[in-house]
Amino acid sequence: MRWLWIWIGENDKQLKALFTVIAALYVVLLYNINVRNQRVEQAAEYFILKDRAEVLKAQFNLGKFLQSKAYKDFSEDLKHKPAEERGRDYSDQLPELISANGKDEDVYTILRFYGDLGLCVKASNCDANTICNYFFRDMQNFRENFKPVLELSPDPSSSEVIKELAEQECSSRFSQYCALYNKSPFCAEATHASDGSATGWLARLRR
Repeated sequence: MRWLWIWIGENDKQLKALFTVIAALYVVLLYNINVRNQRVEQAAEYFILKDRAEVLKAQFNLGKFLQSKAYKDFSEDLKHKPAEERGRDYSDQLPELISANGKDEDVYTILRFYGDLGLCVKASNCDANTICNYFFRDMQNFRENFKPVLELSPDPSSSEVIKELAEQECSSRFSQYCALYNKSPFCAEATHASDGSATGWLARLRR
């Protein structure tokens, strides 16, 4: 073993430098683990916020609205119209129907909730994977069901934040969603450029 001590003595500076690098890497690793844990914990707080009375009430009211006779009659009437007229009337009349049934504030409550969620991820305060795993499906269903209303929202910034969260931060889940529901207008917007060619970011993602 004497040779080992001799070798250590001859290379002590190099060994000190090596151990310094290892220690620095260990500190960086611990820091990254701590940051990720904090982001996961912050994301978990939104699980609790989703069950807050205001959000739960809004979700319940909107779910009840989608099952109401007024909405079913509206949907049934659209089915008997030509495609172009159906799309136009859906965009024009759904916001009016929601307003007539007093559900505007319920839509905006959920919009604000998902907007805050998106901002948390955008600021790197919430873990994106945790958020996407838990919230993507409900968030995308909300966008699908109330798209014309969100486009007329008095808070367009929240709509943009939600779009970025759903389509970019949760891009893997959004791509899977569009593979199943390729007729979704959101998928069409992401896949096609304004001239109709498949040059959108989702098309590039699939190549």
